[in-house]
Amino acid sequence: MLSQRALGEGYLRPQKSDVNGTVRRLVKSAGVRFLVLPVSGLAVILTTRIITTNYSVENYAIFTLVASLPFLLPLSDLGIGAAVTNAAAKLPQDAIAFALILRKCRRVLWSVASLGSVAAVVVQLGLGWTAVLNLPDSSAIGWSVAVAIAIYCLSIPASLGARLLLGFRRNSEAVAIQGMTSVVTLVLICVLSGIGASYTVVLPAALVGIVITNWVCLVRGSGDPRVREAKRIVSVASGNTRGTRVSVWATALPMLTISLALPFTFQADRIILSWNAELSDVAVYSACALVFLPALSVVQLGGRSLWGDFAANRGSQQLPMLFRRSLVASSCIAGLGAAGLVAIGPIISSIATNGTVQVSRAVFLSFAALLIAQGLHMPAGMYLTDVTGLRFQAVSAILMAAVSFPLGILLAGEIGVTGPIVSTCFSCVVFQVVPCIVFANLRMRESHGE
Repeated sequence: MLSQRALGEGYLRPQKSDVNGTVRRLVKSAGVRFLVLPVSGLAVILTTRIITTNYSVENYAIFTLVASLPFLLPLSDLGIGAAVTNAAAKLPQDAIAFALILRKCRRVLWSVASLGSVAAVVVQLGLGWTAVLNLPDSSAIGWSVAVAIAIYCLSIPASLGARLLLGFRRNSEAVAIQGMTSVVTLVLICVLSGIGASYTVVLPAALVGIVITNWVCLVRGSGDPRVREAKRIVSVASGNTRGTRVSVWATALPMLTISLALPFTFQADRIILSWNAELSDVAVYSACALVFLPALSVVQLGGRSLWGDFAANRGSQQLPMLFRRSLVASSCIAGLGAAGLVAIGPIISSIATNGTVQVSRAVFLSFAALLIAQGLHMPAGMYLTDVTGLRFQAVSAILMAAVSFPLGILLAGEIGVTGPIVSTCFSCVVFQVVPCIVFANLRMRESHGE
């Protein structure tokens, strides 16, 4: 048990969330992401200019390819971060379980990081990274890519930092820190190019920004008084915790399944278009996605703040009201983003492509509908983050991907660039939005005996 003094300090007081506080955190997280976007966007533009000027366009292409590697398979924490977020949200109750879960997750992720670093070297010694990525044959570039991946692996254990902040209802802080990744990368590139570093030294900097911001999140999350108090309780009760087992894989496996399934729904559109349409359609899609993806990040990162509130309030009387208010707030944020997407999206995409790519209003309307669908889904998605909820979402994600991908191929051939977007939106509404909202409401009713 925590001391009365600790509970009286307020920061360690059990954080049962009030409705207005939950909505404020959602809006604050979305607002922070919105404010960070221009800064991070400018940093990306300046980084592009420095590398293309000092190291050539071809080397910039390699740089962006390496920078995109972590996003091809978003599995950095193997899904076990969900257990950390849920446990953190319940503090100071179940402090021993939290400390044991955190310890176990760190041990697993350090093992993954070590294996990943070794694998990066083994691939280079075998096939070579230039062969794997279909790059011009160069041993120096190959080893530079291997070093970049090995450095990135250091961010894997630190990925728990954002999970801790999410559980502590400090998501806006995590959004702000992680939003500075491109700024950190820009600073490193400026320093390295300023001292005349070779390109093989500059290339690993593509992934160093992620490492640094993840570790900053971990330091901030680990420094929370609730973490220190939980560790103190475990050290005091060390004799009583021997043989105590905690489960992280019950939530990790469905979370991992979701992480694997979602890219087939949301990241495959360009590939579908390249197979079944013209390259000009890929260019149109990309010009519109240039505006859509930042708007989507505002909706998703804002909605992510709800996880900790729902985890701490499962079974409470105020949960249905929390859910309804969150649904309204998330939908409003998405609606504003959709309106902005349709109103000024064509202008931004035209400026970005120097008027060389013309995007029809229908493409922006399709993306706007998808944005609203995501806004509607976020509250239910963040409520369904316990074992039962994540298993339901895993099935939902698999069905969504199984329908979206082939339907996108069919529609791309029939109606062109809007085809995959319509397919994604349709599958998202039918297999994700509606089922998750219905299931979330049914579970809330059952928990209150209605």
